[in-house]
Amino acid sequence: PKQAGKSTLAMALVRHGARLLTDDTLAVRFDGDGTAWAAPGVQRVRLWDDAARALDVVTSGARGAKPTVGCLTSNELESREVRVAACYVLHAGGRRAHAAAVREPLSPVHAAIACLRFSRLGPLAGGREGQVVLDRVARLARAVPVFDLTVRRDLAMLDDAAALVVAWHGAKSRAAAEAGK
Repeated sequence: PKQAGKSTLAMALVRHGARLLTDDTLAVRFDGDGTAWAAPGVQRVRLWDDAARALDVVTSGARGAKPTVGCLTSNELESREVRVAACYVLHAGGRRAHAAAVREPLSPVHAAIACLRFSRLGPLAGGREGQVVLDRVARLARAVPVFDLTVRRDLAMLDDAAALVVAWHGAKSRAAAEAGK
């Protein structure tokens, strides 16, 4: 949902060794065996000032508008298609939540509905195109685990939340990944 902290979490994940694929619409394709692949998209992150300060990144933009992060390097951006390991429906939790981040798996039906709900094409497409979008989200829900992800709404806990997400996926260090290990 809007203002759940998607861009903020994306930048925190980059700070923990992930590479940014997109900060906007994610294009997903399926190969012959049903594997889901995501392609790079808009790699320009926009953050509100409080999030930029918490992440120690420099932003630029018109006053009152959501500024753009100007410090992403080629090592922080993913330039190739990547296999989709999981999808998350992000929710900003209250300050009373104990953990920095909590994830709960969604059933395939609930996963497909969640993906459809946040699909940019879902609400616009009707008739035959609507059926194509529904088929795509159902295929995605069968291909990868989809989770509800609740992140504590506390910028001081942002690093902890990013570290948890990285740990869930057993991410290798950036140096090891670049060496092809």
